[in-house]
Amino acid sequence: RALCLSLFDDDALGRLAAWPRGRAAAAPASGGACLLDGGARELPPAPPARPLPRLQRWITVPFAACVLWIGAVQACDAVRGPEAQSHGGWPARAARAVAEPLQPFALVNPYGLFRVMTRERPELIVEGSNDGLEWKAYPFRWKPGEPLQAPRWVQPHMPRLDWRMWFAALSPQGNAEWLVPFLQRLLEGEPKVLDLLSSNPFPQQPPRCVRVLLYQYRFSTPAERAATGAWWQRELQGELLRLPPAVPR
Repeated sequence: RALCLSLFDDDALGRLAAWPRGRAAAAPASGGACLLDGGARELPPAPPARPLPRLQRWITVPFAACVLWIGAVQACDAVRGPEAQSHGGWPARAARAVAEPLQPFALVNPYGLFRVMTRERPELIVEGSNDGLEWKAYPFRWKPGEPLQAPRWVQPHMPRLDWRMWFAALSPQGNAEWLVPFLQRLLEGEPKVLDLLSSNPFPQQPPRCVRVLLYQYRFSTPAERAATGAWWQRELQGELLRLPPAVPR
């Protein structure tokens, strides 16, 4: 909503600034000079700003104060986390009580992209094999994979596949509609899909089967980083999916 402040009309802002003084802002006696056709001529003085009508002030000012009050409480709740909902004095409790019936109107509802972030980092690792015994991982361009690989700077690029793999790790079943076709394209050796990856571990021919492993990642501590050189520490959680279920003979 802060981005909308620049859309306010100058005349409205002028009247708002003049309202506390109870009178319109004083207009300059002269509008200044304008250089046209090589000469200077006087511009007419600007019209005085009109104060807000009294009824409009009685409605607008309390409503704006209420919106700012509720918005401030909701912003604090978003920063402090869910546990903050049960804390705060009577102003915060009153703001939450007022905001509850207003939620269907979307007037002061809290919103934001990823306003609550996850505290764990599950990652999906896709591997291929020709015999079901020896597996090779498909390296992605941006998302974490090999623990020794440092995190890469991605912005302002938006890596769609790597980004969606993060959501797939959070909810594999909810993303199966595109994850399964992605694995099928790897089995087919589809060039357009392979171009989305960092490299192809099966350059000669596609693997006979692929699988998806779920790992839990975390950053290495300074001691772990110094001892192993690894940027990440990971722990295998299990196998989520395999295509086909058995290696063809």
